[in-house]
Amino acid sequence: MTDAPTATSRRRWLRSAAGALIFVLVILLCLRVGWAAVTRYYLVNWDGLAAVAHAYDVLYKESGAHLALLGFVEPPLPGLIATMLAGLGRALLHPAFVPAAIGALLLALGALAVRRIGGEMGLGEWSLLFAVVLVLDPIVLSYAAGGAPAVLLILLLLGGAYSLSRWGEHQRFRDLLAVSLYLAGALMTRYEVMFVVAAVAAYTAYRSARENGAQGAEGTVIAFLLPIVYVAAAWIGVCWVIEGDPWFFWRNTFSEVPFGPLRYPLTAIGEVLRMLLICSPLLLPAAYHALRDPGLRARAAGPLLMICGSGAAVIILGPLHASLPGDAWTQLTTLVAVSIAAGLVVVMMAAAHLAQRRATHRQRAVVVVLAVAALLANLWLVRAGYGRPDDPAAVLSGKISFADDASDEMLAARYLCADLDAGAEPVIAGWPGFAVALFTRQVDRITVLPTVLSRLEDRQLRPGDIVVLKERTGPGGLARPGYKHKWDDRLPPSLRLEPRWCTQQWIGYEVVEGDGQRARIRPRRP
Repeated sequence: MTDAPTATSRRRWLRSAAGALIFVLVILLCLRVGWAAVTRYYLVNWDGLAAVAHAYDVLYKESGAHLALLGFVEPPLPGLIATMLAGLGRALLHPAFVPAAIGALLLALGALAVRRIGGEMGLGEWSLLFAVVLVLDPIVLSYAAGGAPAVLLILLLLGGAYSLSRWGEHQRFRDLLAVSLYLAGALMTRYEVMFVVAAVAAYTAYRSARENGAQGAEGTVIAFLLPIVYVAAAWIGVCWVIEGDPWFFWRNTFSEVPFGPLRYPLTAIGEVLRMLLICSPLLLPAAYHALRDPGLRARAAGPLLMICGSGAAVIILGPLHASLPGDAWTQLTTLVAVSIAAGLVVVMMAAAHLAQRRATHRQRAVVVVLAVAALLANLWLVRAGYGRPDDPAAVLSGKISFADDASDEMLAARYLCADLDAGAEPVIAGWPGFAVALFTRQVDRITVLPTVLSRLEDRQLRPGDIVVLKERTGPGGLARPGYKHKWDDRLPPSLRLEPRWCTQQWIGYEVVEGDGQRARIRPRRP
């Protein structure tokens, strides 16, 4: 009688130890890749670094913490999470290291979530294989190592897709509430999730109307949308109170976007299918198997409609995505995240059904043939140059995707640190000036303006102050003065700007009196 509880306790302890080991190993892997990306290749993900910059502004810009400095253009949840980690101490964590630490923590949680989801589906220890697939996916690992908000989006959508599949099977209120909370967090991570929310609302209305009639559908949709509406209303209210404009985030994000359909929707359909084949190649055979089996159809329909909602948004509102900065991978981040998260849930669902021998021999054969065809199509896309942005081996070595070279900003920060040590009060104008300020680790002494031609408000420049401007690259690969005369016009007649040092894109000017001598420029070393 005592052997059974002992064996059960031992198995439970082993599962807990295995989970802890997975958590630690994923964090170490992600930190290693992120550290190599910064120190060896000087690569940073600007979205992840911007969230950390907002966190440092909140904690260290002024004498006390001020959440009003979080920023009200980008979604707030990544900045709030970065604030929690950056609060461990400015001396403890280097700002270039914080994005990788955030991504590592989120990816480790995602691996544990996949392992638990697989266990509840009946995959047993095979669920570890899907956790490894998620962690070693070059797209996901690049997001995590760079601290991109997309890794948080994938984690939230993973929880939302699984909860929606459980609601589709049991229609329990707690599952619907979990879906709503997950999608509310995803909406505060990426605004385009609103189209996924609309697709899920339509799905819950249809299922409830079929089961409980029109009145049941109305109550279900209200219960689903209420937490999301509360979160969105709170964000709008915060913008209203602090910025004086309830739609501040909307105007600064989508005000100049040419809303309207694509001229050639077939191009957008091809782009959506290409992304699905690359990000989740086994999704199409898994979806075919799940929708043909009556036992799986109710569970798989919700996650698949999440993908359809995100893909339909790309097709219908093509200019919205085309106007976003970056390449197609950056513009379609929401579709990539949804296809990875919801696609993984559907694939695990189909794999568990096949592993438990609930499918006929013919059904298994069809799935195998479709899976081989999908993998061959994925391989062809990769070899033809339409595949993943970077090679998996390169990503593991630190050359992550969705990142840009920040060596120039790091060098400018090094020069600026010498000026700060001399007592200067710098002003940085131009994007990404926040990165230069962040790399100095003295954000409380620096004023950052978003553009070179931004107005100086309540800032009186004095002799000895430093103005750092983002300039155009000239002959020889060094920046050349282009906006200096516009800044000279803003200064009193007795002051002017004199070059002090320069890199490829940044020039540090010193504010000097009218008769001051020209300072020697320190060019960037090759």
